Amino acid sequence: MTKEELNDFKKNAIRQYRTKFYDRQGNQIDLWEWEAKAADGTYKVLKQEQVGPYFVSTVWVGIAMNCWFDSSADDVPPIFETMIFCDDMQDDLYCHMDRYSSQEEALIGHEKFVALAKGE
Repeated sequence: MTKEELNDFKKNAIRQYRTKFYDRQGNQIDLWEWEAKAADGTYKVLKQEQVGPYFVSTVWVGIAMNCWFDSSADDVPPIFETMIFCDDMQDDLYCHMDRYSSQEEALIGHEKFVALAKGE
C-alpha cells in the first residue's frame, strides 16, 4: 500500500467511524498529530510501576475508549486508561482496568490501583 493509499484509508476510517482524537489536555487533534504523540512513549505513558506480582500501568490513549460515550457532546471522552497486569489469569486483579477523561483523574486512579495491588 502506498503512502497516499494509506492516507486515503485513514481518512475514510475517520469519516466512517467519526473517530475523534485528543491530546493529553483534552484538546481535539487530527489523526496525524495523534499518531506522532502515540509513537512517543514519554508522551503516552503517565506512570508505570511494579507492585509485587502486579504491573500497574496508566497511559494516554487519545481516542474515545468508551463505545457508550456520546461523541457528539463537547465533553472529553475517556482518553486515559489504568490497567493491572499479572501472569496469573485466575487472579482477581488480572487485567483490572478503568478509564478516565483527564490526566489528573488518571493519576489518582493509578494510585488507587497501586493501593489495590498492595492489598490496601
